Amino acid sequence: LDLVVNVDPPTDPKDYLHRAGRTARAGESGRVVTLVLSGQRRETVQVLAEAGIEPRTTKVRSGEAELSRITGAKAPSGTPLDGGTAAGRAKNHNA
Repeated sequence: LDLVVNVDPPTDPKDYLHRAGRTARAGESGRVVTLVLSGQRRETVQVLAEAGIEPRTTKVRSGEAELSRITGAKAPSGTPLDGGTAAGRAKNHNA
């Protein structure tokens, strides 16, 4: 993998390193983006410090172009994964 995006920040340094390590297989390098809400910032900074990580931080808001640039997100294609339309699919009543 060349990119790992944490949308639920790990609370343990070992978990963070395990996830981040997926970007560095077979001598390759990669990038880790950890999305953090303001209430998670202090704990996440502590976890990263314990993991020996010095993060580069960027403050963004949902929907900003900077967020897409950082995460590598692309605009949705509009095509459902199963090839059908949402209106044409039967509802799952067992859920």
